[in-house]
Amino acid sequence: MLVDFTVPIYTALGQLTSFTLGYKPQLVVSNVGIDPTTVGGLLKTFSKGKAGTELIEARSPTATCRLLELSNPWMALFKKVHDQYDSSAPFDGNVEYGMANAYTLAQALQLAGKSLTAKS
Repeated sequence: MLVDFTVPIYTALGQLTSFTLGYKPQLVVSNVGIDPTTVGGLLKTFSKGKAGTELIEARSPTATCRLLELSNPWMALFKKVHDQYDSSAPFDGNVEYGMANAYTLAQALQLAGKSLTAKS
């Protein structure tokens, strides 16, 4: 098993190196580092088109399944907002991460009250 706490570029470089060496561990990667769209694109670029998302999907099947779970109310909301405001962008982990942070910030601002100051 290989546990990676990496950003997408290093996830891709690590997986491409593992592939080249024939090293095929079970892969566990942090949320930000495993987005299949981003990592797959990087793998394709780094390998000059010889590899893509299959390197990630084969070792970390949960990475690609999570975004399909629209039964989760948050994911359904994120998908609705995405489709309404930015449907030309892929619905991927980057969108999920950005929306989760946006909702967290919005909630914090609401809790701070109407008279937002450096002290509140």
